[in-house]
Amino acid sequence: MIPVCQKMLQNLFLKWTRCRVHPEEFWHTMFNTEMRNTLLHILWRDLVKKAFLHGPAIDVPVLCLDEFMVDLQQFNKMVRRYQGQVDFLVLYIEEAHPVDGWAFKNNPKILQHRTIEERCAAAKLLQPYCPDEVSIVVDTMCDAANAAYGAIPERLYVIKDDVISYQGGVGPFSYDLAEVETCLTQIFQEQN
Repeated sequence: MIPVCQKMLQNLFLKWTRCRVHPEEFWHTMFNTEMRNTLLHILWRDLVKKAFLHGPAIDVPVLCLDEFMVDLQQFNKMVRRYQGQVDFLVLYIEEAHPVDGWAFKNNPKILQHRTIEERCAAAKLLQPYCPDEVSIVVDTMCDAANAAYGAIPERLYVIKDDVISYQGGVGPFSYDLAEVETCLTQIFQEQN
């Protein structure tokens, strides 16, 4: 592709999607079969999810780790700001960009999980980046949480009293921590 055309397409892509991952990370895989399959999988999960805004939270089986996010610093600031008032949870689901699928250049080298042990090992890679106050849990291999919440590749929810108060869009394009903060602010204002 002509470099000028590629640059124009990359700029259009960034504006259209609000993506925070620079195209140089994934451009080499743009429009290939793995990308198409991944995007179709993401769209399908979103279409068949069972969780909806103002609907009931869905109780799904997850595994707890004893011991991510593109906007991790902002997330960590929010965790500190609401410490003691909000329970934060990171749910690790299937890997969105495994090296044997649609992978980006600088992503951790994680294969598609074939066992729960592989999924737990991948989830443990998040621990150094999350505050101790954040619980990290892992979806089962039947992907119950991912199916219920349409979580792939990433999605934000606020659940209060078992009701979904906020449902973010499919990330990374509609991943917005500022919206989560607004929702939490509104919840605390209503309580006072």
